[in-house]
Amino acid sequence: MRKEQFELYEFKGRRVLFTSARDRHLKEPVPEGFFKYEIRHSDKGFEPCVLAKHILVNHYGTIFSNKPINLGEEGYINFKEDIDFIDLNQMMTFDEYLNMFNDLSSQQCGLEDIREYHRKVYGIENTESAKVNSLLISDPWYDKNVSCRYEKNYLNMNVLTMGLVERDYIHLKDNYQFHDSLLIIILENKNSLMKELSEKTYQIGVDTAEYRFECNGRGIDVKTMADGYFGTVIEHYYGDTAVLGSIEIELSVPDEIEISQKEFIDAILSAMGIDHYEMKVIEDTYFKQKQEENMKMTM
Repeated sequence: MRKEQFELYEFKGRRVLFTSARDRHLKEPVPEGFFKYEIRHSDKGFEPCVLAKHILVNHYGTIFSNKPINLGEEGYINFKEDIDFIDLNQMMTFDEYLNMFNDLSSQQCGLEDIREYHRKVYGIENTESAKVNSLLISDPWYDKNVSCRYEKNYLNMNVLTMGLVERDYIHLKDNYQFHDSLLIIILENKNSLMKELSEKTYQIGVDTAEYRFECNGRGIDVKTMADGYFGTVIEHYYGDTAVLGSIEIELSVPDEIEISQKEFIDAILSAMGIDHYEMKVIEDTYFKQKQEENMKMTM
């Protein structure tokens, strides 16, 4: 089946996909990793003028972005056509859009497409003991039967490893600059680590622009500014009886307009009962196309 194509626009300096249809009328489902917004046209004409999560009256179209757009306290943005919303006169599919600047771990964009790439990895060290028996990561309005959430009790995890990955890169063709950060949390039961048998992956989805992170009954609410997927949880099962021995958690750090990176890390670790920690650079990698400059530093 032929992939659906969308118009490429620039909204306030951010490249987005546009269609005049509502998302429920598309010929294919919206892939994971996209953030959807709707545009309203003016009452006096058909000029697009307002961006929001949902538009009921005067619907002009729908845009999709690979990163959340801050709608502010009012929940919408007023804008002007041809100044803030510019047609780039190009058609592309969801996959082609992601190939411009999606993160390298998606394997849809290799280093051959990148002009400059900088990756910094921090180890997060703490001296406090870690015991995790229950974990909840979910949109606070989700029912328990919703698939894009994670909740489990009786975990008995007693080893905690944490890290932060920061990535900045510039695309070779259009010089598009992209930044993202991932908080990595690995929980293990040191008595259950045998030969790995299987794994199970959960996506963490959001429909109300926030999710609840709760550990051992202590929790925080993380504002994401938009809906979409903001994390992944992977369970690893070991031994002949498939014992849950480790859990790997990846959480996207929200845009710093809403919360700083340090505040986000502090809040997550505080929910896990960790109030004192230290971050150290354990890898610093730089890549530049053509000159083939590579530098790695381990501390």
